[in-house]
Amino acid sequence: MNIMNWKRRIVMHTHRTLRILRGSVALSAVFLLCLSARAGVATQAQVAQALGAGEMVENFTEFHAAEFTSYAIDYQTLNSQTIDQHQGPGLVQRDLSFSIEPYPTCDLNWWGPESNGNSAEELGFNMFSTTSATASISFAQPTPAPAFGFDLIGFSSQNTQPHVTYAINLYGPGNTLIDFQRATTNGTTPVFFGYIAPSGITRVDVLDNSYAQAVGINNVVYSVPEPAACAIAAAAAIFGLGRRRRHVKMILV
Repeated sequence: MNIMNWKRRIVMHTHRTLRILRGSVALSAVFLLCLSARAGVATQAQVAQALGAGEMVENFTEFHAAEFTSYAIDYQTLNSQTIDQHQGPGLVQRDLSFSIEPYPTCDLNWWGPESNGNSAEELGFNMFSTTSATASISFAQPTPAPAFGFDLIGFSSQNTQPHVTYAINLYGPGNTLIDFQRATTNGTTPVFFGYIAPSGITRVDVLDNSYAQAVGINNVVYSVPEPAACAIAAAAAIFGLGRRRRHVKMILV
């Protein structure tokens, strides 16, 4: 083989290696961005940014609740298969479920507009001043949400105290407790609570530890990756790195 052919081979492999390097760097940057997302309490804008185009919203409008009317749900757990008051299934999105403890001492309710001072339909958790009451939001597995948020309203017994503080426990894969936070409501004015956890969120518990009468939630935002973009980026980056190493070796031989 003459010198010109060797030069062509070297140039060809060099260009190919540079293309792979550029691709690997770009994919690695995406992967690192996923890993470096700030974990912890987040604003509505930060949650929206973390969820991106995959953001989903549950606003409890599939159940047709009349204005000024509250409807008790006859089950401890509400999910997409629930049929209640001759409505359903499909009352909530399939990736979500809602429940309350203890049941039936406490119960779930559909809140029609203005039934509890709320301006829109909401899901209500009647806690009846039971300090052990827990309202839960669960996300589908095995693809837990990387971030979530919701509007929260709440008030104490007889509406005597609109500013009620709730404990919020956040769980990750394997139902491992990943953080403990507090959220204070402002009567019937919605207060947003959001959280980012790149490792995933599988369940959120809202605990009544201040003798509240009820808590209402609305506009639950979340995302269930299908498939997880970060995992794809990681695999692609590793694959690209492996290809780069093999091509570099060919040049050196």
